[in-house]
Amino acid sequence: MKRLLIHTAIIAVFATTTLHARTWTSADGKKTFEGDFRSFDPGSKTVSVVIGGRMTKISLAILSTEDQDYVTNAAKSGASGSKDLTADLEKTKMGAIFAKAKLKKFDGKTFKAAEMAKVPEYYVLYYSASW
Repeated sequence: MKRLLIHTAIIAVFATTTLHARTWTSADGKKTFEGDFRSFDPGSKTVSVVIGGRMTKISLAILSTEDQDYVTNAAKSGASGSKDLTADLEKTKMGAIFAKAKLKKFDGKTFKAAEMAKVPEYYVLYYSASW
């Protein structure tokens, strides 16, 4: 029973975390797609977007003016749209837990205190028990 409760709680946490996908529109306004913004390369003027789990690079010129503005603003302030890491972490259930956690990093010999540099794209939860 205890094991079932733990697995149910883990599934519930992953089911309630939200993805930050947005609807992108072509420059002519005729085509749309759902994707998650990852980065912008100002040199090549390409946008990296995750579409259906795959990273895709798209030319900024083929996107609508609204999407181009979104990309340039997101690139200036970071992909999450905010420079405040704690506030960005608090937006998701798992992030809220990790924002308050004391993190440790293994440097090969010992564990040292660590801090998150950016909001993770994914969380991996490992659970092991022995009865």
